[in-house]
Amino acid sequence: MKVIKAIFKVLLCLVLLVGLTVGGLNIWIRTASASFYKNSEKEFQIPGLSEGFVPKGITYDENSGYYLVSGSMSDNSASRIYTIDPATSDFTYVELKTAGGEADTPSAAGIAVHGRYVFLSTGTELINVYRLAEVTDSDLSSATPFATFTAANRPESLFIHNDYIFMGEYYNKEGYDTPGSHKFESDNGEQLNAVMLMYDITALVQALSESEQAALQPEAAYAVPDNCTGMCVLKSGQLCLSSAKGMKSSTLRIYDDPLKTNLTSDNTYSALNGEKVPLYYVDSDSMLKEISVPPMAQELVTQGDKILVLTSAASNKSMFGKLTGAGTCRSFIPEF
Repeated sequence: MKVIKAIFKVLLCLVLLVGLTVGGLNIWIRTASASFYKNSEKEFQIPGLSEGFVPKGITYDENSGYYLVSGSMSDNSASRIYTIDPATSDFTYVELKTAGGEADTPSAAGIAVHGRYVFLSTGTELINVYRLAEVTDSDLSSATPFATFTAANRPESLFIHNDYIFMGEYYNKEGYDTPGSHKFESDNGEQLNAVMLMYDITALVQALSESEQAALQPEAAYAVPDNCTGMCVLKSGQLCLSSAKGMKSSTLRIYDDPLKTNLTSDNTYSALNGEKVPLYYVDSDSMLKEISVPPMAQELVTQGDKILVLTSAASNKSMFGKLTGAGTCRSFIPEF
């Protein structure tokens, strides 16, 4: 009887310890991002998390009203693109395949939709281009890119605003380096180690119609801060960048409109074949607001006045987010 009581006490202590740990973790995260949780709302449950899906990219298709969420798999099987109906939470997905029919495992950290095309980052300078009808067809189980686009950086995040597609790369000093030519010191002395490029989307689509392996000079380049995992341009024109590193709270930073300010620049960036394009600094001088959001924020997307923040904290690679409600994509309307 004494042994049973001892076992019961040990189990009770373990349950209490787990409960305190989970409770403390939730308090810590929600306190650190209190304003975000207070002013945000749930949009949809992120699918595939229990199967090993690691969500990274998000975009919105205005024609269908569906969200597309891209990401890799924790077991290194084929990356996926999910199509999600936010009204019902119903979803379908396709696995990505190479032209040879083999499982394709691009980073899939950035995704954007324009007309009939889906653009997807690969972790290299190549952007895979898919047909939207193939990606969203519920009767298909896989999708294959029909073309590639060579960027003048290594994009991880993608976003389309008006007539432009922005392609931003990621820098982290602990394993995600960028070339020396992508590192700049801004006028106020800040070190900016990654580059975001702005392309004319109409010219890009035209180039894809002429070649399955397209390349194009960017219209402009922007030197951006470290750890940039996502970006979007607000309806009012301001630029928003997400920054994430490990289990620390992520940060959203809102900057002056990149299409209105800095209309002239004495700085340049060497793009394809060494051709120079205007370079602008995205630093604290142009920052309007900083917002703390939950850990492991990935790509951003806008719908109307809202910003949707995708997080990977509830994937099998991280796990702790499963205990803190990170399996839901949330949105908020920024005030600044």
